[in-house]
Parts: sequence; C-alpha cells; structure tokens
Amino acid sequence: MIAHCGNTNYVHSLDEKLNDIFLQWLINNGCPINVSNDKGETAIFHAVHAAVSGNSRMIEILINHKADTNICTTKGYSPLYEACLLGYSRIANILLISGAKRNMVATTGNTPLHAACWKGHTSIVIDLLQRGADLTITNNNDHTPLDLARLKEHHDIVQNIIRYSNTK
Repeated sequence: MIAHCGNTNYVHSLDEKLNDIFLQWLINNGCPINVSNDKGETAIFHAVHAAVSGNSRMIEILINHKADTNICTTKGYSPLYEACLLGYSRIANILLISGAKRNMVATTGNTPLHAACWKGHTSIVIDLLQRGADLTITNNNDHTPLDLARLKEHHDIVQNIIRYSNTK
C-alpha cells in the first residue's frame, strides 16, 4: 500500500504480517487509501492478496473507510477480478456487497467471471451468476466464460452455467 501522510511517502506491504491496528492507525492519521502505485495497485488490491491467510479484516477496514473497490491496475484488474482469480470466495462476496462491479473488463477482455471459470472456482462462478454477471462477454480471444470452463475441463462449472442459462 502506498500511503502519503503529510509530505512524506510511506510504502507499506499489506500482507498477513501487517497489523490491522497499524492499518487503522495509518488511516486515522490521514493516509489516503485510494492512492495507487506504479502498477495501479491500491491498498484494497493488496489486501485481497493479504487475505490468503484468511484475514478479511483489512478489506473490511478499507471498505468501512470508503476504499474504492473498482479502481483497476494498469492491466485492468480490479480487486474483485483478483479475488475471483485466486479463489477467495469470501473476499469476492464482501467486494460484491460493497459495490464492486461484476462485469468490469480487464485489458485481456476478461471479467471476474472469466477468471473464476478459468481457475475452476465453482462457488464464485455461482455467486457471480446469481448476482447477474454477464455470460455473453467475450475476451480478446473471443472466449466467453463458458468457453474457458470448457477449455479447462471444469465440468461442474460448465453444468452450472448451462443450468443457469436454461433458467433465464
């Protein structure tokens, strides 16, 4: 996380070692949370990676302080995309509830649904579908999320998408 407090720039790595209390202290002392680094990554993007240890508290702190859940990296990856790619269903759900856009398109043309289908994260796929993720968006290779699930032989996801499509 890049934090600008006063005239001093502080670079902090949001990982499982960063104390929630320290993050709260930084915010309380005026460190803006929507500042991005040279890759376009913001604090909430890094907090998604910190959630690997199961700690979603940093995400919750940032959201409670109005972190923008839709700021993308220079490659167009949103925090939701990253959570879907990594299989963090709890984090993806928190981001969706907090207003993350479910159909944001990265520079690759992929959406969070593409990422979840590619990686085989069935529960995230189901959650995205139930929240209205668009199945018809094609990426830069003209693949829909269903195409990616088929390519990767994620049969359970293919079946869920077909079942969902038949209810529409």
